[in-house]
Amino acid sequence: MVNATEKLAIVPDRDSDVPEPTVYRFDRRRDLRHDLGGCVTALRRDHEVNAYRHPVCSLRLRNMSEGGLGVISDVPLGSEERIAVYFQPHGSDTGFEMFGHVVRCLPVRTEDANESPLATGYEIGIRFDPPAAA
Repeated sequence: MVNATEKLAIVPDRDSDVPEPTVYRFDRRRDLRHDLGGCVTALRRDHEVNAYRHPVCSLRLRNMSEGGLGVISDVPLGSEERIAVYFQPHGSDTGFEMFGHVVRCLPVRTEDANESPLATGYEIGIRFDPPAAA
């Protein structure tokens, strides 16, 4: 059985003029991710008590793809929670909003000198909603 994190060697086709990559990596992601920095503002759109307690939160960007965002938050967000992410205007560009829902919320932990884990935030995956048909 092949481990999903192992790499497969691809034998190039000798009849092709286009060079083939020699290694492919298993990856279940549909879209290419781009590493980002900075912060965005998020508005929690669900009608739950936790969303009403912290309706607006700041998210630190980690990566972005056509399908969603990877962010770090100081407050946990519920699975499948609806969220609007607002990107601030920059220079002559205008700001914009993206709507989506939370697909993952995992605590980010670090080890201190005494080997006890400390929660430093939450790693959150957000999947963008498909655009509305015109």
